[in-house]
Amino acid sequence: MNRDSRAWQEESSWSGARRASVLELLRALDRSPAASNANTREALFVFVDVLTHESLAPEAVVISLKEVLVHAPALQRLEPLLRDQMRAALVSACIDRYFDARSDDLTREISSNDASSGSSRPDVAIRRIQDSREEHPR
Repeated sequence: MNRDSRAWQEESSWSGARRASVLELLRALDRSPAASNANTREALFVFVDVLTHESLAPEAVVISLKEVLVHAPALQRLEPLLRDQMRAALVSACIDRYFDARSDDLTREISSNDASSGSSRPDVAIRRIQDSREEHPR
């Protein structure tokens, strides 16, 4: 691996969790670059969850994933058309996971707020989740 390809992995602003998730995603892609592969999907989800936890916007998460994919040796070995299909499937899974994780966070936040206030208003919680999904459609 040359110096330039290592530089993007060693950004000082990156958290240890992000670096670890990138390395695990690269290992999983090396075993199988298919988004349908359970190990690849799990590594992708951890990567997305880490970035979501760091409060990155969906666009930033997708850009970060594409950066990783550009440097993934497993994808570089594929024919261009197959590489593009694999990349598209991984980006699609990334976007799905981002919004699923955000919906889960919002649901937990609403539940926590309801529990602390002593009231449970499922209609309000459902409306807030729907508003969030409309704001960030898949």
